[in-house]
Amino acid sequence: MAAKVQPGDHLVADANTGWVQHEAVRVAKAVRDVDVYIEQPCLTYEECLAVRRQIPHPFVLDENIDDLGILLRAKSDPAMDVLRKPVVSVP
Repeated sequence: MAAKVQPGDHLVADANTGWVQHEAVRVAKAVRDVDVYIEQPCLTYEECLAVRRQIPHPFVLDENIDDLGILLRAKSDPAMDVLRKPVVSVP
């Protein structure tokens, strides 16, 4: 798949919260030489943050960012490089 990426495209590995921490880290290490974004690999914010801290790849969060408080926490941690499909609503 990575061989078909065209200039300007971004390769994203989206487990859609389906991996546990050790699986996500293992996959990221296996593709350490591939320019790929890792998106929301684990179910919880804390699990994703733990993975993020162990891998060099750009990291995407979406499902876990469901209110302004967690968005600010993710920015502070820093838990992500990219926020996708934000579900934060501002009154």
